[in-house]
Amino acid sequence: MNKIFRLALALCLLSITLSGCLSGRLREPKFTIWATGDSLKIRPDTPFQTNNHHWSAGTSTVSIKGAANEWIAFQLILRTDREASGLNVEIDDLVSGKNRIDQNNIHLYREHYIRVTTPTDRNGSTGKGYYPDPLIPFYNPYRKEREELALPLTLEDNENCPIWIDVFIPANTPAGEYSGIIRVRHGENPVKEITVNLTVWGFELPSRNILKVFFDLYGYRWGLGEGVPFSLKEKSWEVLKEYEIMAHRHGFSNGHWGLMPDNINATSGVDWDRYDATLGTVIDGTLFEDGEPPACWELPFPENWNPGEDILRNYCREVVRHWEEKGWDLGSAFAYVWDERGPLNETVINYGKIVKEASDGKINYFYTHGPHPNLHGIVDWWCPRASQYSPGPVRERQEMGEIGMFYHAGEPSVGLMCLDSIGLAFRTWSWIAWKYKADGFFDWASNFWGANPYTDPTTFGEDNGNMVLFYPGHKLPQIGLNPIKGPVSSFRMKMVRRGIQDYKYFRLAQQLGINPDLIVDSIVRKGLGETGSYGIDPGAWSRDPEEWYRARDALGEMIDARIEP
Repeated sequence: MNKIFRLALALCLLSITLSGCLSGRLREPKFTIWATGDSLKIRPDTPFQTNNHHWSAGTSTVSIKGAANEWIAFQLILRTDREASGLNVEIDDLVSGKNRIDQNNIHLYREHYIRVTTPTDRNGSTGKGYYPDPLIPFYNPYRKEREELALPLTLEDNENCPIWIDVFIPANTPAGEYSGIIRVRHGENPVKEITVNLTVWGFELPSRNILKVFFDLYGYRWGLGEGVPFSLKEKSWEVLKEYEIMAHRHGFSNGHWGLMPDNINATSGVDWDRYDATLGTVIDGTLFEDGEPPACWELPFPENWNPGEDILRNYCREVVRHWEEKGWDLGSAFAYVWDERGPLNETVINYGKIVKEASDGKINYFYTHGPHPNLHGIVDWWCPRASQYSPGPVRERQEMGEIGMFYHAGEPSVGLMCLDSIGLAFRTWSWIAWKYKADGFFDWASNFWGANPYTDPTTFGEDNGNMVLFYPGHKLPQIGLNPIKGPVSSFRMKMVRRGIQDYKYFRLAQQLGINPDLIVDSIVRKGLGETGSYGIDPGAWSRDPEEWYRARDALGEMIDARIEP
């Protein structure tokens, strides 16, 4: 009896297998597809959402809103009940009558997961697991011809595959309701069509950034990742200039502690030729499509550089002479030489006095500390840790024409800068800057990656991804992809951009007589040094992306209503 049963079972299984083979394929995977906004990190097991601020499953529609000259982003999440390869996602032009936003303004990326095995020991970590951060372009952005990079997509069994979609609304785009179709295909087979509805408001965001934001590139790490030396020579500049362009498109500038003009230790002239031909195009904005210079610029002073008084005086005079000769804005530039040495350090104080005297007060002296009597008259740009930023004392110095900025800390003073943080983390920085009237913010690095940046998040001590905004295109073979000659952006970089664009909304609203503080205060109730002790404090600022989406859209509607047609 058992033999008969086993034979029948075997014949049944054979019949099923043959049926699949004869039909030319096995059962098609079952796909689940949904969408959400840009500020939620989609983990491998994030549950399906039927509806949210941007998505309606009932109508398979994504709804987004924005101004001309703005980047709008959302995420499309793909999932299948069995492994599936050969997938592609395409999107049409977005059309409104005779007006259209061309496909060339729409960029798709596969979000790459990095595994965190030991959570960052800082307030704001959300624990172990897989986190999305590197955004792998569907196509190589540094080649003129269309060359697949992240495509075709492979979906793992019952694991989310988030797709980041960037939509740039060009300057002068007419207001209106635009729509297009996203098509998901598995090989030649259509899987799903999704409608994208974009409302373009009747106003435009300015290209020029007012908020001062910069992140330093670490030379050794950069060379380790990109396979060429961190220098201004032609072969290196071919790659480095793409870092400058990407930073600018996301609203910040790069610091370059290791990239100096030639002969800086001379007691007479300095050779600026190579510096001008490369970084000079960043300073004056000619490298960029919008032609705008950066909101702030780190002057070429090496870290901890103390060459002696005579050389330092000569160099300060040379910097002033050269900037004025080129017509560059020295008021938005600064010398950042010393880091976290406290308010009593004699070297920091004496160095600052020499810089002041030799430059006739024209070189701004930047220091990572809050206002202190010992530093008054020496420091021009104050930049304490976020948790130590005291709004009152900083405001007093700002009223004297000085600058107040902040840098990282743990929650709740600002969102955590590490990989294992919530999606909103870096978006909070610009909102908090507006709330406390800070002039900007920075962080100590943007590329502090190790030898295996796509697989090993450990960077600074036991921190995960502290501080990584760029990923090296040269290292993509680590995850089975072709190398590219330029950087890979990240989820965290997009959040820096989103916050900076939000800041432009606040400023534009204020110029139109709208008080944006009512909206900002409803989302950010406190931050910086006002938050007190470290810890995750839901009462400090909202941790719900949906609330941030609603607040930003409400402000956009208010601005749009105030604009004359």
